[in-house]
Amino acid sequence: MEDGFTSTNTLLVSLCEREHIFYGAGQIPARLPQGDGVIDWSCRDREAAWICSAARRLCLCADSFTLAVAILDRVVYGTRVLTKYVNCVAAACLSLAKKLCEDHEEDASLYLQRLRLSYSSRELKRMELRILDLLGWDAYLPSFDRFLVALLKPMCGQWLMSPLRSHIEAIVCDSSVMSQFAPSTLALSVVSLLIEATSRQWMSAIQVQIKLCKVS
Repeated sequence: MEDGFTSTNTLLVSLCEREHIFYGAGQIPARLPQGDGVIDWSCRDREAAWICSAARRLCLCADSFTLAVAILDRVVYGTRVLTKYVNCVAAACLSLAKKLCEDHEEDASLYLQRLRLSYSSRELKRMELRILDLLGWDAYLPSFDRFLVALLKPMCGQWLMSPLRSHIEAIVCDSSVMSQFAPSTLALSVVSLLIEATSRQWMSAIQVQIKLCKVS
């Protein structure tokens, strides 16, 4: 049986390997496709904020909205998304993340009703399928939240995810941050600040975290 440190290390290695696929050479900084009617960074940030607000309304945890924003980013980085369709894309991203992260499954029509969206269940499902096709049917991405939980776990700090929620929302809604740094780097930065503020041995503790993430 693996101990806590070994299981955490295994998880981080797996996350880092998957992250390398999505954020390999030339992928950072991220760029948006150009074209008439295509969304810009401010539109991306507005939809990310909508996802966070909708997640609060639905009482979803941080893993749901961070994954939803991660899916949104993969979509808008990988294809031209028109402004008139982007909220439907965001709604589908949150719906997919909710299915992956939450214990209970909700009917699409009820989901749309609770968020006061005018899209039909068929339109939502069609958009979900298009997103899954774009992602190669692999939507469980190595998101910022997953790295953060993995780094906090050895310190028994998972409980910090709730009080950190507003800060996590601020990070994922800021494209100037999310487009410039890989999720592991962002998570490591947050954990480093927490350790520095609470431990006199912060440098050695941070070096351990860096080693776990294999960040130089």
